[in-house]
Amino acid sequence: MALSLHAKVLFAVLMILGTRASQSMSRPIMDEEAIVQKHEKWMAHHGRNYQDNEEKERRFQIFKTNLEYIENFNNNATNKTYKLSLNVFADLTDEEFFATYAGFRVPSLPKTNKTTQFKYADQADEAPESIDWREKGVVTSVKDQHHCGCCWAFSAVGAVEGIIRDGVSLSAQQLVDCVSNNYGCNGGTMVNAFEYIIQNQGLASEENYPYTEMQGMCTESNSVAKITGYENVPSNNENALKLAVANQPVSVAIDAYGQSFKLYSGGVFNGDCGTQLTHAVTVVGYGVSSEDGSKYWLIKNSWGDYWGENGYMRLQRDVDAMEGLCGIAMQASYPTVN
Repeated sequence: MALSLHAKVLFAVLMILGTRASQSMSRPIMDEEAIVQKHEKWMAHHGRNYQDNEEKERRFQIFKTNLEYIENFNNNATNKTYKLSLNVFADLTDEEFFATYAGFRVPSLPKTNKTTQFKYADQADEAPESIDWREKGVVTSVKDQHHCGCCWAFSAVGAVEGIIRDGVSLSAQQLVDCVSNNYGCNGGTMVNAFEYIIQNQGLASEENYPYTEMQGMCTESNSVAKITGYENVPSNNENALKLAVANQPVSVAIDAYGQSFKLYSGGVFNGDCGTQLTHAVTVVGYGVSSEDGSKYWLIKNSWGDYWGENGYMRLQRDVDAMEGLCGIAMQASYPTVN
């Protein structure tokens, strides 16, 4: 049947609108000069300097790619409860970032000093709906591991600080230098750190054994915090993790690979991540978002307070997968004291 004149006109208008919309979606988010200016301001803000113009151009192209990803995500992502931003990592590729700022290594052998039962198993009826250990005064300030892949040390320190509860910031550097069966800035595990603290009969304060961003010689220092053991949370069990966190901060391994994780700036993270455990953090609480009712884990990271929500991430919890989002429930442990 032939189209009427009115139908032909309407069809033509719709075609034009559709073409314009398509062109708008494919058009760059801003012109090149505007991106150059944004890069310059970003460099000044973060004190970034490059060795030559070739390096600067390479970093600019990476920055541009990350900026386009951020703008497209923030403007177009659906069913996402978080936002991204141009943080200090915006001129790094995912591969560069991953190689530098991760550092968890999956343990190859079971340990012997851990306790054999989950002591919080019978406390399901006692776990509060939410808890934030920062409000209890047992979480110290956010640290920055910089270019040393020792997230495992900061994760372990955060858990020990959470059980000692005297507000003293403990030494991650001592763990980097002295845990012989880890790899310093090239990765390690929290259970090896706990083993060392037990055998060493304590850990020094950060003030007496400060962080240097590199592995050095192990030196003796007065201990200010002692633990007597540690325990693993039953794996692939978010409810067990909740019971543990209800009682104390917990060291966990997660999958932190990807652009969204790298550029996360706030909200409840429900991004794309797998279960390849690559990074270590400390869970210091859990709760429910006032923005949209999403349940989350409160994660203390070691990438400085310029990442995420002043150094923290709210990671979605109670997901369908047994291991939790980003594998958070796969490997978790906490120190114990008598």
